[in-house]
Amino acid sequence: MKRSVWPTAVLILFVVCGSPLGTALAAGLGQRVTANAEVPVRARAGTSATLVGRQPPGKLGQVIEGPATVSGVRWWRVDFEGGADGWVPGTQLAQPYFPPAEARGGWRSLTPYNGTPSAAQKATLRARAGVDWDRLKAASDYSRGFASDSAVLVIRNGHVAGEWGSRAAAGVASVSKSLTGLAVAKLFEMSDRGRLPQRIGPDVAAHTLLPAVWTAGAPAKTSIRIRHLMTMTSGLRPHDQPGASDYLSLILRLPAEASPGERWAYASAPVDLLGIAAERAAGTTLATVFNREIATKIGAVPFTWGNFGPHTGASSRARTTPRDLARIGYLMLMDGRWGTSTEQTVLVPQQHVRALRNDCQCASAVYQQTPGSPFLVPVTSPRQYGRLWWSNRTGEALGNSVPRDAYYAHGYREKLLVVVPSLNLVVVRFGSAPEAMPDFRRQFMARVMAALVTPTAF
Repeated sequence: MKRSVWPTAVLILFVVCGSPLGTALAAGLGQRVTANAEVPVRARAGTSATLVGRQPPGKLGQVIEGPATVSGVRWWRVDFEGGADGWVPGTQLAQPYFPPAEARGGWRSLTPYNGTPSAAQKATLRARAGVDWDRLKAASDYSRGFASDSAVLVIRNGHVAGEWGSRAAAGVASVSKSLTGLAVAKLFEMSDRGRLPQRIGPDVAAHTLLPAVWTAGAPAKTSIRIRHLMTMTSGLRPHDQPGASDYLSLILRLPAEASPGERWAYASAPVDLLGIAAERAAGTTLATVFNREIATKIGAVPFTWGNFGPHTGASSRARTTPRDLARIGYLMLMDGRWGTSTEQTVLVPQQHVRALRNDCQCASAVYQQTPGSPFLVPVTSPRQYGRLWWSNRTGEALGNSVPRDAYYAHGYREKLLVVVPSLNLVVVRFGSAPEAMPDFRRQFMARVMAALVTPTAF
């Protein structure tokens, strides 16, 4: 696949997509699209061109060239999420589905909430979402075996394929870090357009946006960039206890123990420092930025964020529902775009979204253990981390049964938001247990993967 660049419960959610493009995709470059049937992909426009492969119904892609009109038919060159890329007639592409707000109907569903679908519903689910419901329930049962308050929501090809457990809001622990990353990515774009009181970007020196006390007597900190705070490579003494007494004063006085980019250490302190810097740049709280610029734009109820002192708890204090967290996953799946059945808007530019899950800053850093952290991470973490999002690029984090393009947000007690672009899949898991168990993610996702089949209808 070639890539182009265009400027307390368990819940699993799967989503499938929308309306035919035909000749209507007049300004489609950069748009997300889906196959609305089994689509033949050709080396160039026209039915006489070499067939390079086929894509199943619901397959996600991005328009990178076109239109080219052959025999009265408009063709578009599509970069699909896995498999063959090439030219496809617009009549066989559709605009992706985007869920309305819950108050206006919410996610479309092919299965009853907390119930067992009929044989006919199971057949429709298998054809349109490519999901075997009985096998998918095994994933929910596995999760519930650890926590009675487990909730699982799975969305594939824009359809809810399975939903078990509570729909109520709950704290998402360190999933908050990934939400913070998304909010900061939005601020990068706003800064580039001159919409903020102060400039912020990945290469901006963090000390220009933090209180002077942060560098008092510690000139080495002046070399720390915003990127380092986002990738766990700041070189600050690692601290991962955001509930500590006098936390604000504590994190402002953490010493630098290594050069930025040299070591990777999982911690909450650099993320909360990032939150303070983001608030200085934006002139308002991080919670306000997130809710105003992201949550409300995608139909989510504003997320609740706890504070430390006057600042939003960027590292661990967000609270939301499984269904609204799934919207964040879907926004990521759509490369920062949101819309309706006829149009799309860029909320967060693609380059910033993709940097969240893949920043090379981490790869060369040396792993450092964080004393006292309740969050177990492996020594291979630097190869799995981006800018506050985790990836499955090595196959270790989520297991070899999960495609390598998968990425995820992860919180204490195995809170999960998993996105798999090549499968048009979003999975959300909330629960009060287990506390920290890396193999849980692999076993849980293996059961989800075992439930997937190739869709045959749109």
